[in-house]
Order: sequence, then C-alpha cells, then structure tokens
Amino acid sequence: CRALIRFRESVTLRAILPESAVCDGSSDEREGTGARVTAEVSNQASVSEPAISSQTVARHHLAASLGFFIVGVVMLAVASMQYVLPDALSGWAPLSYGRWRPAAIHFLLYGWLTLGLIGAMYYAVPRLTGVKLTDPLVARIGFILMSVGYALGGLGILFGRSEGLRYLEAPASADIIVLLGMMAMSHSLARTITRRTKRER
Repeated sequence: CRALIRFRESVTLRAILPESAVCDGSSDEREGTGARVTAEVSNQASVSEPAISSQTVARHHLAASLGFFIVGVVMLAVASMQYVLPDALSGWAPLSYGRWRPAAIHFLLYGWLTLGLIGAMYYAVPRLTGVKLTDPLVARIGFILMSVGYALGGLGILFGRSEGLRYLEAPASADIIVLLGMMAMSHSLARTITRRTKRER
C-alpha cells in the first residue's frame, strides 16, 4: 500500500488512480489494481515514445563512426607499410600511397570525427533542452546520406576522382550527398533547440 502511494505521487498515476482506490479493498483487489495501473502506464509510455528516439539516432552515428575509424586506421597501417615494402602494392593504382593515404585521412576526419561529434550532439541536445528530438526520421535520413557520402568520397579518392585539395579530396558528387545529410541534421537539431523548455536565466 505504501509503495502504491509513493507510486501514485507521479503525474501519470495520479491521473489514472485516486488515492482511495490505492488503500481500500483486499490484498487481491490491490494486486489487481496495481497490475491494471502498471499496464496502463506501460501503454501510455509506449504510445508517447517515438519509434526512432534520439538515443537510437546517436547510436547509429557512433556505430558508423567506429566503423570508419577501424577502416581508416587499417588503411593508414597499410600506407605506412609501403615505406618498408614499396613494391608490395604497386601493381594497382588504387592501392598506391598517393591515393591510399588521402582516402584514409578522409575516413578518419569525416567518417570518424564528424559522425562521432554529430552522434554526441544527438545524445546531448534533447537532454540539455528538455524536449524529445524533433523529426527523428529526418535525422536518420541525414545519417544515411552522410554515411553514404563519406563512403563514396573515400572510394572516389581511391579510384582517382580526387579534387586535388588537401583534406577536401572527395569528389563533388559525394559532397552533394553529404550536404543533403547535413541539411537534414541541421533541420532536426534546430527544431529541437527552438522547442526547448529549459532556458537560461
């Protein structure tokens, strides 16, 4: 009974069950009432929670950034090996040092760092603003576009479609895809911030 009274102090239970219903009746009735209340609270929580939450979007970004990190580190290790064995991978142009190293830097700089920081933003912004992530589906689409754009950019560098600018070697087609993903990300985060409930005093 005391546990139910403490539980009743929450807003959800107060709206569902009056105080008299918590303590009156037999133990069987109280158990049945508690079970019904728990089911109703669970149903309300499942309805209020979006299908794609900010944590899900953040986890996707962090998982992709980890994948780009592993690929970039392995590629840098192979590029370093070419100093010791310069003729080991010299038979095919995409495996040459001049393409392998820029592609590895691209994967680390954009795939790992950028996606990781965006994932951290998706995790922190809803908690700092006190509201749920706005348009999580748009955020997920932005994640897919950016991941595909960064992957295509690295492949474009390997196959000789580099722009020739340091740290900006990715081809223009990949840049457009990344830009669309950035726009989707900015839309979702900006709308979340404008709906914030926690404001500075």
